[in-house]
Parts: sequence; C-alpha cells; structure tokens
Amino acid sequence: MTGLFNAAYTQVKAVSPASTVCIHLAQPQKYDSMTTFFSRYAAGGGKWDMSVFSSYGSAGLAPGIVANTKKISAAYGKPFMQTEFGGRVDRASSTQAALVAYIKALKANGGQGIFYWEPECMSPFTGYGNGAWDSSTQRPTVIMNGFTQA
Repeated sequence: MTGLFNAAYTQVKAVSPASTVCIHLAQPQKYDSMTTFFSRYAAGGGKWDMSVFSSYGSAGLAPGIVANTKKISAAYGKPFMQTEFGGRVDRASSTQAALVAYIKALKANGGQGIFYWEPECMSPFTGYGNGAWDSSTQRPTVIMNGFTQA
C-alpha cells in the first residue's frame, strides 16, 4: 500500500508541486490503530504532507480525539486537520455544541481546520441523517452557526 500511496504522492507533486497531499484515517479516538498505521507507513518510506482525520464524536469527546491527532502530528512532524465532522440533524443543538467543541480544540492544539461532511444533504434526497440542512425550509440549521461561535 505504501508504494501505491507514494506513486500517487509523486504524481500529485508532478502536476501541482504546491498541493498538500493528505493521508486520511477515520476514528482518531482509536489511537492504537492510528499509531500502528502511521508507524508502518512511515517505516515503509510513506510520503505525505498532512495527516487528516474524520470523527463524528460528541462534544465531550472532542478534546481527547483532537489530543490524539495532535500526538500523531507531533510524532511525524506533519500538520493535521479534521476533514469530516457531522452530527444528527434532528439534534441540532447538540451537534452545534459538538462542532464548537471540535473547532475550539483544534484551534487550541494547532489543528488546521475542519470540514462538515455533507451539510446540505436532506430528505427526501437522502436517508443520511448527519447533514445540517432543514428539509422543510431547505435552509441551514443552527448547526452551521457553530463555525462562527467557536
């Protein structure tokens, strides 16, 4: 796998030298899995510019999850960010609180940012319940205010 990823890295840099090439892992709350992957990838000569993670944890889990990603960042000298976040649209207030908690934890620990995964999805177009749009008004819910409140 390292060879395949390195080939992709080389090709990206060949056409766009300034592009940031990321390695993405899900569930950074599972620190042992992350360290196993990154230690093997780095030992095999893996190339990457930024470590990115996805997590859908609650507000209370945000500090620990971001601390894990910071440890990985420090171990390999790569910046980090959270590239996926989401929460239940039917629990907009708690999802907004979780978004604020993640943004604050990322800012406090040197994280490069966060993306909300598929915020505009809504029924009847999808059954995915972690969007941030109200299907009756077809407008953003209060979840998206988390970006300006952190």
